[in-house]
Parts: sequence; structure tokens; C-alpha cells
Amino acid sequence: MGGRFVRNTVAGKRRGSKWPPNVRMTCLCEMLVNSNLHLVAQKHGVPESTLRGWWKDFTAKGVAEQAAVMAEAQRKAADAIAYNAASGARLAMEMLIARLERANKNAGRAEEINDALLAGELEAEEEARLKREKELRPPMGDYPLANFARVAMSVRDKALADSAQPQDAEGFAVEIRVVE
Repeated sequence: MGGRFVRNTVAGKRRGSKWPPNVRMTCLCEMLVNSNLHLVAQKHGVPESTLRGWWKDFTAKGVAEQAAVMAEAQRKAADAIAYNAASGARLAMEMLIARLERANKNAGRAEEINDALLAGELEAEEEARLKREKELRPPMGDYPLANFARVAMSVRDKALADSAQPQDAEGFAVEIRVVE
């Protein structure tokens, strides 16, 4: 005896292809919290029939296996967050280093221009060109340098704080509680 047919209110978008695992886990987690199939389907664009199948497969597992599935999903999410944070920090530091190198190069060129202007052995056209170039290469002041140092220290402090959290054998700060 089969179940009663219920028409999907959310049309499927991925006919013939699988949903990404992160969408599946997000939907399952929201169904655990909301227990409203229709709202989860609307929010993520997943047909209710697909959600029912995922829920059936998930609830068919034992509590320990469900906890393991959720722990794995949490670990993968933590990995993705850590990777994105590390990539962002690396790119920010590369940008800061490039900016400081450019500022150092500009300072060196500004010094060369000052020396040439002070020597006073230039023609009027050359002197005007050097003055324009000097205006285009302003030296970096103390305030931007202090901001760069502050950002670098902040990135370092965050990296140290993240490494100080208690971690499991794989290096992840994960806690799963099974409530029966």
C-alpha cells in the first residue's frame, strides 16, 4: 500500500542531476529545526518529493549514524570556512605587501627627484617634468603605515586565536551532542 500522492508546490530545477551535498545537508538541518517541509522547499528551490526522500533516508539511519552524518557535514563546513578565511587573509597580506613595496619604490624615486631638483643643473622642461612626477608619487604617510601594521597584527592575532581553540584528532574544533 503506497502513500498518498501530494503534488509538489516547488518545481524541480535539476531534472536528471543530483543536488550538491551541501544543499542536501542544509535542507536536512533546516527540516530538523523547522519541521516545515514546504518552507524549506520554497527557501532552497528543492521539490517537496525530493525533501521527503532525503528525510526518509536520513531518519532510516540510527541516531549514531545520523550524528556521524551531521558531524561530517559540520567538519566540511568548518573546512570551507577555514579555507576561505585563510585565502582572504593571504590575499589581504599580499595586497598590503604589494602596497608597501610600491610605496617604498615611490619613496626612492621621490628621493632621486629631490636630489636632482636640489642639484639645480636641470633645464626648465626637465625640472617641470620632475615636479609633476613628484606630485604623482606622494610619500606614504604615518597614518596609512599604521593602518597596514594594524591590519597585519589583526590577521596574526586571529590566526593565533584560531589555533588556540581545543581541537580533535583531525585538527577541527567540532562538538556534536546526541540528545535522545
